[in-house]
Amino acid sequence: MVHRNKYPQAEYPYTRLVDENRRRGLGAPELELIDIGVFNEDRYFDLSTEHAKASENDILIRLTVANRGPEKATLHVLPTLWFRNTWSWGEIAEECTDRPSLTLEGDGIVRAKHGRLGEYQFTYEGKATPLFTENETNSSRLYGYPNGQPFVKDALHEYVVHGRTDAVNPERTGTKFATHYVLEIEPGQSHVVRLRLSAVAGSGDAGQPGSTPPATTFGDFDQIFTQRIKEADEFYDAVIPSEMDKESKKVARQGYAGLLWSKQFYHYAIRDWLAGDPAQPPPPPGAQLRSQPRVGAPLHQHHWRSGQCCHAPRLSITHRPADRRRNDLLLGLVNQPPQNSLNAALPVGHTHLKLYAAGIFSRA
Repeated sequence: MVHRNKYPQAEYPYTRLVDENRRRGLGAPELELIDIGVFNEDRYFDLSTEHAKASENDILIRLTVANRGPEKATLHVLPTLWFRNTWSWGEIAEECTDRPSLTLEGDGIVRAKHGRLGEYQFTYEGKATPLFTENETNSSRLYGYPNGQPFVKDALHEYVVHGRTDAVNPERTGTKFATHYVLEIEPGQSHVVRLRLSAVAGSGDAGQPGSTPPATTFGDFDQIFTQRIKEADEFYDAVIPSEMDKESKKVARQGYAGLLWSKQFYHYAIRDWLAGDPAQPPPPPGAQLRSQPRVGAPLHQHHWRSGQCCHAPRLSITHRPADRRRNDLLLGLVNQPPQNSLNAALPVGHTHLKLYAAGIFSRA
């Protein structure tokens, strides 16, 4: 999997974008970054993020930063690892609400511990500063009342942008972590950052068959990437018709990759959603009206659905077989009301977002 971003080397023009688009109103075209000139003279960085698996629970990450500008430029890169905050909710059905941890274990090694996921090891190489904080809301900044802990989720911003070294945990432990690289890159040159997230065998779910001992070196890193890229090329050569031109093949390949990037899982616990989190303020009284089914259907306690949510039209992506001479990826928007008993509790007009993938791994 590959993801690419372009970062301007000039200060990001937040204020100008907001002010100018507000002035233009709804009838005028939106002001774009390219119109402002922040990419003039190619003064930007290309950031390519690649992921590959050595095994089921051994994930390799390669970041390549290229300076496209005419002068040497500096970029701060912070690969970040954090736990989703479920421990502040109180007791929630089928959720692990024990507080996990991220701890610096050695030079370039961070140990991640979770009550359900088990233990993982995150390794990084090169000159970098490990930063730790908690994945907790900065209530003082947002709501004006004291934080329940000294370290909050925006500590990394405070450290990098405002130089606040006291914002991060000096004990080098927490539930959110980043390794801070300061890269000075010559014009036309690039820098590679290599990372690895590996399950620790024998710890909880992560230690089941298929997991691997944590990698402590990057000796096989490039070899694994080369092999996975070769396998991906072979897959796309098999499923994309050979008679398509080069640009069309590129579009089709990106479309297939989008199916992986958009793959999601939603665990929708309705009773918990209606009642609110035990450790948080209760929902407003009107929210209880959501619990009344529109057609008298029973209220399910839990619902699992892959690649769906409850507030969007239905989206389908289909691969047309080659023998029908339609080698395109068809993107269709089908606005259909929900039909099952769970969806009946939703207001009229709410639909499901569902991803269909037909014939992806075969070619007629």
